[in-house]
Amino acid sequence: MSTLRLDHETGRAVRLCWGDALLARYVYAPEVELKESPKPYFHPLNSLAGDTLTNFRPNDHPWHHGLCFTLNQVSGANFWGGPTCLRPDGYKWRDDHGVQQHVAWTRLEAAGATATLAHTLEWRRLAETLLRETRTLGVTVDAAARTWALHWQGRITNVSAANSNPSTRIVS
Repeated sequence: MSTLRLDHETGRAVRLCWGDALLARYVYAPEVELKESPKPYFHPLNSLAGDTLTNFRPNDHPWHHGLCFTLNQVSGANFWGGPTCLRPDGYKWRDDHGVQQHVAWTRLEAAGATATLAHTLEWRRLAETLLRETRTLGVTVDAAARTWALHWQGRITNVSAANSNPSTRIVS
């Protein structure tokens, strides 16, 4: 019988494996250009049958990295990547890209058919932290059904110096 296993590439990524099969690789410290708005992502993301379900840097949108969570604009910073769209002049390459930066792991464990990856991140633009996030990623394998599920939850807090009234939002 297979079990979930985490292989930690310290300082870079975590691989989630079901027995010998790679289910996903979560890159929490991406090495991409700033114009791609570096952020954690899953790639590859595979089915239990071994089919790859994600794409990394497609030709028409090289700033798209597998499966990730982001917001287009935060206080004038582009966290999506690629050209920024501002009215009235539309999409243009600008020097306004932000970074989602891993701070620390709070939980990194696997047992049986479940795994949890939880960490804190800072959403930064230049020297300013705009948002702080606590992200929890849960994986559950149902071997009998030959499926697995990814549960993604985040708590995002606005900590920008420009905001005198910080707020928190939970996303699932």
